[in-house]
Amino acid sequence: MIRSAFSQQTPYLAAIKSSREIEKEDIVPADCVGFLVSDGAIELIAKKDQNLYATMQNKKARMVGYFPQHPFMARFAMDKVLTGDGDLIDVRVELRVVVEDPREFVEKVLFEERVIDKHDYYLKPKVFSDEVAHFVRLYEAADLSSGKLNAAMNDFLKENLSQNLRPLGLRLLDVKTISVWLSSEQDTVMGKIASKLGSFDTPDAFKIFLKEEALDEKMTLHATPDPESDETRDWFDTIKSFFSNKESGRNYRMQKIIKSTEENVKKPPARRIRRWWLTAALSILVALAVAITTTLRLFKNGWEASIWKITLLLIVWTISLVTVYFAIRKLSRRLKKTKGSKDGKEQQASPMLTVSRFSQEDRMSMNRRVRQQVASEFEKQKEILERVRGKAYRDGKEALALEAHRMQKELDENIGRILNPNYAAPVYLQEESNFSKETWEKLIESEETLLIKAALLNQEMESFERESNEPNKETASLSEYEASVKQFMNDFNARKGFV
Repeated sequence: MIRSAFSQQTPYLAAIKSSREIEKEDIVPADCVGFLVSDGAIELIAKKDQNLYATMQNKKARMVGYFPQHPFMARFAMDKVLTGDGDLIDVRVELRVVVEDPREFVEKVLFEERVIDKHDYYLKPKVFSDEVAHFVRLYEAADLSSGKLNAAMNDFLKENLSQNLRPLGLRLLDVKTISVWLSSEQDTVMGKIASKLGSFDTPDAFKIFLKEEALDEKMTLHATPDPESDETRDWFDTIKSFFSNKESGRNYRMQKIIKSTEENVKKPPARRIRRWWLTAALSILVALAVAITTTLRLFKNGWEASIWKITLLLIVWTISLVTVYFAIRKLSRRLKKTKGSKDGKEQQASPMLTVSRFSQEDRMSMNRRVRQQVASEFEKQKEILERVRGKAYRDGKEALALEAHRMQKELDENIGRILNPNYAAPVYLQEESNFSKETWEKLIESEETLLIKAALLNQEMESFERESNEPNKETASLSEYEASVKQFMNDFNARKGFV
């Protein structure tokens, strides 16, 4: 489909344009509400002011756009979410929402998204990602993927999403579809689904297919009927999109680190680029000028060939041409490098992770931030252990207090190792590393898994604190948590050997 933004056939659910991007034919679609941004204020446009170009000119607005006035479908996705038994699952959720606070929606969503696809709007997990990860951690992968927990997940999502969508200016109307499957089974499941293209017209038909193909223990589809729609849903397209679109939730912790890395790594200023361009150009001009001037001086009185003049001329021109050659070669290489840098910046708009986006400095910064985030989780656990130790002393549980103190010292040692850049250096820091796109994405996913495990250690410590505070409870032991920490450190150390 050819996308013509802001036309009557627009594929966009919502969009915003600046004064430099606006065109005379840009209008507000019939089922949308227009707005303008002027002097930092957001003002809704009256129904009669449908032409956005004219409205911008008349109101002297800085930006104009529109958003839907009716309920619409939104989705969110999370990949490689760690379960209670140490497996990984992928989660997709489809929900029906409506814009409740236009100004919040424009400020928090549209300013960042710019355009929102009408048929494929994915929310970015942001605030609710940690809550979903915590919920998944409470259960085993088989129970989640087989659908045994659909009702519990549905109730959890309704409560959690209602709170976290409000700051975005959205109100949750209903959770329409929940799909969960084992991450390791994605290729198998999707291959079998693709073989039955067009065969599914209802959720029940899809569920029967999953059972016949023995996929019901690997994936589940939980869907609620839509009382406001008489149209037959194309359930295959929904599920196919759930599998193929990972923009919103894939490696959401690492995406945050990557974005921060790209924003903070210092890039060469523009004036330095102009300086090397000017230096190369001047080298060429000076070399040619010297050669031409020498030639003119030697033969200013006419062509009087002599051995010493010809020899001197050959030396001067040889030096000049060699200088020109190396200056042009250097200039060409710098131009290619600059072009590659610009291409990398353009790729930053894409949700796909590609190795070409990251310089060595970027990778070092990314590695440093991963270490800092893991160390931060360990610091939180030390604070919890301090509370546990203090209460244990007050309650006369000396063994637990000593155990907590020992674990604090162990965490201190682990933090020192983790923050040491020479410890467990990841393979993507190798100078000559040249990874394929698939390998690079696996490296990012492995870092994401480490960050998830570090956060879950924090949750494990919080659960232990709650258990230890329960009255009439037998003296708790930190042995399970200690084993989890040791396993995490083994996993962290394995970064240096991951390929």
